[in-house]
Amino acid sequence: MRQVTAFQHEGMRVLSGNQLRHIVAEEQAEYLVIDVNHLKPAHAAANQKRELRKKLEEMVNNPSLDPGVGLALLQLAQRWLQPTSEASKPSLFDGFPAYQQRNAQREQELRAFILEDTHWLSSSELSDRAHFTNANRSAGPNAWKRRGRTFAITVEGHDRYPKYAFDEAWQPLPVIKRILEIFAGTRTPWSLAIWFGTGNGWLAGEKPKDLLERAPDRVAEAARQAKEGAQHG
Repeated sequence: MRQVTAFQHEGMRVLSGNQLRHIVAEEQAEYLVIDVNHLKPAHAAANQKRELRKKLEEMVNNPSLDPGVGLALLQLAQRWLQPTSEASKPSLFDGFPAYQQRNAQREQELRAFILEDTHWLSSSELSDRAHFTNANRSAGPNAWKRRGRTFAITVEGHDRYPKYAFDEAWQPLPVIKRILEIFAGTRTPWSLAIWFGTGNGWLAGEKPKDLLERAPDRVAEAARQAKEGAQHG
């Protein structure tokens, strides 16, 4: 049996059977579980491959799924189930380059939605609102970012900070630091923005960004559950 790898990609992980038994499952989440050994060429029946193909198609076409995650899982499944020596043969992965192209478009659309759904401030705008006096208008926001008090996404080569991360006095909300510490090293700034800006099962479908001031502890717990759901075991 192939040794379980340490592969992980924001919410995805290759698990052994024992690890799978102990995973913390989110009640409203959906999981795709693939029995790798039974789907290898020597064991897989045609109907099993058709069923997996159907599930993979549903996954990469799921509008609520981060396109990057769907593609990463697809590539992982292909790596495990289609040996390099058989890459030229017909397989259940035939035709997925078209899905990859479509998912790239979906990822662009998702990023556009995230940008539209929140006021994103430039370093200069945030410096003005927070009353930083540095000649370098990026210095103050950069210091907050380095200390893990806020985060920024990159748009056309420039940092953009989410308005929801700050209080009325334009100071970073304490819960943001808590959440960034929970996710430390596991999410990119864009994937953080997507997590904050999309409906969350642990929050009854509400967006984490909309509850940061009303229910910070609930949002921090949702972040912890998301992290543990990916890493437990």
